[in-house]
Amino acid sequence: EEDKFVDEMHALALAGETRVKMMKDGPEPYSWPLFDIRVTHTGAKQSIVHLTVSLFLMDAMSDLILRQEVSNIYRGLLTAPRERISPLMLTDEEMGLHPEAKITFRDYCFGMDTGLIKSEMYEKAKAFWFARIDSLPPGPSLPMLPLQKGSGSRFQNRHRWLEKAEWGRAVRNCAEHAVTVPAMLLACYSISLACWSGSNRFLLNILQCLRHQVHEDVNKLVGNCSSTILCDVDLRVVRDKKNKPKSSEPSLTLKEAISRVAGELSRNLEHASMSGIEVMQEMNRIRGNTFSVVAPFIFTTPIGVEAGNKFVKSRDWVFQETFFSERVPHTACVNAIKNDPSGSACASLDFVDGVFPHEVMDGMMKTYSELLDIVISEQSSDWNIAYKNLLTPSISAKPIDPDRPLDMRLMHEGFLERA
Repeated sequence: EEDKFVDEMHALALAGETRVKMMKDGPEPYSWPLFDIRVTHTGAKQSIVHLTVSLFLMDAMSDLILRQEVSNIYRGLLTAPRERISPLMLTDEEMGLHPEAKITFRDYCFGMDTGLIKSEMYEKAKAFWFARIDSLPPGPSLPMLPLQKGSGSRFQNRHRWLEKAEWGRAVRNCAEHAVTVPAMLLACYSISLACWSGSNRFLLNILQCLRHQVHEDVNKLVGNCSSTILCDVDLRVVRDKKNKPKSSEPSLTLKEAISRVAGELSRNLEHASMSGIEVMQEMNRIRGNTFSVVAPFIFTTPIGVEAGNKFVKSRDWVFQETFFSERVPHTACVNAIKNDPSGSACASLDFVDGVFPHEVMDGMMKTYSELLDIVISEQSSDWNIAYKNLLTPSISAKPIDPDRPLDMRLMHEGFLERA
């Protein structure tokens, strides 16, 4: 038994090393393949599958399709006669696979390029966003380190798993307060950024799985059909005509913050035909900042993405996810949340390495985790208390100045100059 325990510990350590290496090394967008799959055997009948996939290849719905089909193939192999154990010897029906799509990803992209921008829906979205460009705020400004050579290509992950009972309470609390789970999660991320940036109004970039229904088989496709949408987060306390706060509370309540974010997001989703990338390009063009980063803080979640997709009806998989990390190029921080068929959920923050001090990353994760504690609390009345009264105070430090040459004057010379 002791030898077996040592072997399992060694296998788990090896799995951890494999994970770190795969997260560090790729895949890179300019070389094929854009994915990597490895397996670590942790027992006689148990293995850990490591999978890294470039976001150029797939979106959240594609991820669910692949997970479901891998699970169906695995079940088909388990139930197949021994003489037909190879996937090559089983029919698609025996492996639980859907018939091949009658549209390719290329067809979808071509249809989008030629059809969407000429549609009335796109013109309405364009008018909506162009009317708002001058009033949109910048992204949140967190304390930053001096610019370092090589920074921007690696990430540091902070994450927290919510057990089945905790995630269940979060969902029930959302239902009790009549808010959606994604809106609640976006509000938690927004509040964390507000606490550590010192600003209560800023622009966030939301990665969404938006598949325009140009064909009946669109939801069968495996490809990157995702888009972005901007969200003007405003957590400022309401003020009167004399610019005085109408409330004596130091901040909004959690429920008020969720309501603010949900209202803005809902309004913007109605005009999602024009992507956030297009809006940001236009913002830079108007402001004369062609290469400026507009909204480098990302929020994304696949929760609810399968709604209305008859090809992904459930998350009945043969495996359980134990770790995930989502990293988007040209960003500062990515907040991603996934729920698991087991009933648990994982929330992660991925910061670009070498950009933020460790105190800021750890502090923001602590604030975010405290907000999750409020969300999963059995005392859902906490949602109606000003969130700043429930959180550990954060220090909104100024960005760290780069190194400067030392002033070589003697100490008393400064006093003499001012005498």
